[in-house]
Amino acid sequence: MMISEWWLGLDFSLQIFYAIGIFSLFLLVLQVLLLLVTGGGDGADIDFDPGTTGSYFSIKGITALSLGFGWTGVICTRAGMPPVAAAAVGVVVGVAIEAAFLFMMAQVSRLQTDGTFKIERAVGCFGTVYVTVPAGGDGAGEVVIKTGSRSIHVRAFSESERPLRNGDEIEVIGLRGTAVLVEPVGGRNVAPEPESADKSD
Repeated sequence: MMISEWWLGLDFSLQIFYAIGIFSLFLLVLQVLLLLVTGGGDGADIDFDPGTTGSYFSIKGITALSLGFGWTGVICTRAGMPPVAAAAVGVVVGVAIEAAFLFMMAQVSRLQTDGTFKIERAVGCFGTVYVTVPAGGDGAGEVVIKTGSRSIHVRAFSESERPLRNGDEIEVIGLRGTAVLVEPVGGRNVAPEPESADKSD
């Protein structure tokens, strides 16, 4: 009852800021719990490719941005700033926190990769698309590949005729710098069957 009274007593702008801040904090805690439970498995969404700072439009990036935006908006509004100004400051702080978070995680991943994982080992591995991989090699996306007991987020290109979208299953068929070249599972052309040895000339 007290919580509902507190919530109804807030201005609409404060309700929005609090809602964004609380929800993004929940997502952050959820990711940490998944990391502890899975040890960095498919659901943990922690590892990064050493060649990239990750995607600003991934769950990781949006969570960091929303966390900064929501709670900065709360602080600024409580300090007496008008909602528009509080939102503007929140965007600036949120983007800064997102950039710092992605950069920090990329550096941690780079250290881990140098000691335990080489990108060459990804060739032949299978995984799923995380951020859409454009068709025809026209830009990079992000995929999650399974290497032993680990799930690694890596930057990916594809020469497929269609874009590979979130959730599509892929196979790593090569490398492109620090990124990987992928194709949809079953995407290779089937080689023609050899002629029978007893076929007459």
